[in-house]
Amino acid sequence: MVFEGTDFIEREARDSRGLDRSLLTAEGPVRVVFSFKLTLVCEGCRAPMPVHQLGGLEVTCPSCGEGSQLGGKTWRRVFDDDTVATACSRQRGATIEREDRTGRLHGTCGRSRIRCEHCESEAPDELVDRWIDDGAGACPGCGEDVSVRGADKGVRRIVPGAVAVVGEGRNDPDGSGRTESMNCPGCGANLDLDGSSRLLKCGYCGASLTVPDPLWLRLHPLARPRELYVVADIEEGRRWSWLLRPAGRAEQVLQIRGELPDTALDGLAASGSPRARLRAAKHPAATARQLATLAGDRHESEVRAAVARHRNIDRDTAGRLLDDHAKPVQRAALDNPAWSLSDLEEFIAGGDYLLHHVVAERPDIGELSDATFHTLLDRAEGGFLERIEANPALPVARLWAIRRERPADDALLVLIRRGAELPEGALTELARHEEPAVRHAVAGSPATPNEALRLLAKDGESPIAEAARNHPDYQPSIWNRLGF
Repeated sequence: MVFEGTDFIEREARDSRGLDRSLLTAEGPVRVVFSFKLTLVCEGCRAPMPVHQLGGLEVTCPSCGEGSQLGGKTWRRVFDDDTVATACSRQRGATIEREDRTGRLHGTCGRSRIRCEHCESEAPDELVDRWIDDGAGACPGCGEDVSVRGADKGVRRIVPGAVAVVGEGRNDPDGSGRTESMNCPGCGANLDLDGSSRLLKCGYCGASLTVPDPLWLRLHPLARPRELYVVADIEEGRRWSWLLRPAGRAEQVLQIRGELPDTALDGLAASGSPRARLRAAKHPAATARQLATLAGDRHESEVRAAVARHRNIDRDTAGRLLDDHAKPVQRAALDNPAWSLSDLEEFIAGGDYLLHHVVAERPDIGELSDATFHTLLDRAEGGFLERIEANPALPVARLWAIRRERPADDALLVLIRRGAELPEGALTELARHEEPAVRHAVAGSPATPNEALRLLAKDGESPIAEAARNHPDYQPSIWNRLGF
């Protein structure tokens, strides 16, 4: 049976000790000892099966002998990055409990000194360092051997920076050397038991027997969870990433230190936690280099939007975010007070229609150059003209000056509908335009003067002439009244 585990529930820490403040003042890598316990419940007899090897996959039930396997990713799911990060930041002795929702897997993680499982003696840090160098150790209290091995790739996936694993044992029950005896209930013969099987046959009378529970438990005592230790050198960037991950932690650190070191923000920016990256993107001390790293967050638009709003963002990063596929990110970059529209024209002209939509609604749209306006109007698509027409800040007179010599298009119709803002004589000039669509738009504009309406009314019985005659400001000349 392979057990993968389902969702995991984090329980309250048994010891509520808070932040280890010594981690805030340390420089460079810090050596940390993590402690782990993991227990799997046997599917057959429901007895607990403590796991005695870190990353171990094969476990044998000490009660019924049934074998179980842990799925390859189970360790990393129980002790995920957030759990290890929280354990690192807490003082020694604090533990975090994690439990599979089925109730079959239970683990604890924390920071601790290495203790002997026989006499509970603690090993000083200097002694542990010697054990790691030698690849073997002995308890300073009782002299019992302590297993020490180098951390392999699987352990480093659980604890980045791991250098050694201390205190492992076997994952199968070791009943060697234990013997018991019982009398056959049928003939009274004395039978020797070695614990290899619970079902017996009397060698004297041939009766089938089952070893009673008390005897079986003496042969196979219930195994206690073994504390496994991982010694790790946590490099400075990762340490700060872990320390600053919880909400409110950065403010707490600032109260203690007065500032955040550059490596702290580097750690946050490179973190695998979206929450940590968001905190870095919002931190006022984040540098342009760190913000450029965060702007490349492919998965979290909220992180990119926070970068886009940051006052320390540089022009190239702002340009990248203007080309973002998420409209809120584009809008945040445009709204950043560190940059005006004119500063970003190069990126705006080459942007997609979503960016152009945001630009069309800007109150400072008049800052754009004539060349950029030409580009935007020529590439108008997907509702751009509707947005620009509704923008009260649109420089209508200026656009008329740069568009009047170009062929008629929808942009010219927008200007006609904003005719009250056109220079005097512009609508009269357009009443003579060769394009019927332009003349019809002039006939329907509320700002069209009577002089232009009289020109349009001469267009026979066409819809243009009818629209001009129905205009509320149309006043026919005396010759029109007389029928000429």
